[in-house]
Amino acid sequence: MRGVREGNAELGVLWDPMDLTGLQVLPYRSDHLCVALWPDHPLARRPTLAYADTLDEPSINVSPGGQMDQLLRRHAALLGRLPSYRMQVSSIDAATRLIAAGLGLAILPREAVAPHAGAGRLALVPLAETWAVRRFVLVTRPAPLLSVAAGLLAESLHETAGPTA
Repeated sequence: MRGVREGNAELGVLWDPMDLTGLQVLPYRSDHLCVALWPDHPLARRPTLAYADTLDEPSINVSPGGQMDQLLRRHAALLGRLPSYRMQVSSIDAATRLIAAGLGLAILPREAVAPHAGAGRLALVPLAETWAVRRFVLVTRPAPLLSVAAGLLAESLHETAGPTA
């Protein structure tokens, strides 16, 4: 958002947006956080899970210090808890391999982890929290300051976003 405001970027994709005053905003996509765990884990049989249900379980932190990590730490703190990270990895692919090996669970976007869940390698249980649905928006500078190419790209992304937008 700062890059778009300061003119260093013409287009941004944001979730959990704060103050977008002065920028053009288009709905883009949404994703849904889920608990990814190995199929034999006792929690894998539940239809949904509360974040609090996962905090005593060994878990895998994907991209330590990133926005997802900050989100999870903030919500754990609101519960008076800390996540119990067993390992830290830098990618969803690495996390899914560890989860499939039964080494922990992770809170991940369902849309990003679903391709890794095939052949019964992972169970994906929706996280039953209002904050678990993240809405993404496209932001650009006002039209007079926007290049034609960036404007066309923003429109194309918005049009192809589908019903999740």
